[in-house]
Amino acid sequence: MAINLPDIAKSYYGGTVSGEPVGLNSPLLKGRATPLSQWPADLQQEYTYNPTKAKQLLADAGYPDGFTRMS
Repeated sequence: MAINLPDIAKSYYGGTVSGEPVGLNSPLLKGRATPLSQWPADLQQEYTYNPTKAKQLLADAGYPDGFTRMS
């Protein structure tokens, strides 16, 4: 929920990828993978960019200020 996959696909990869999450196989392999649009709605929401919900999940887990990077 904290990673904007469509924006990364557009800006970093120049739009050459869809930005949709995939499993072990790409949905381009027909019959081998289920495209995001066919995932259950609750699972789709878990992979949809939602920084507000991501921050709330972190707070609920005891990290209201997020993580600090460890060196």
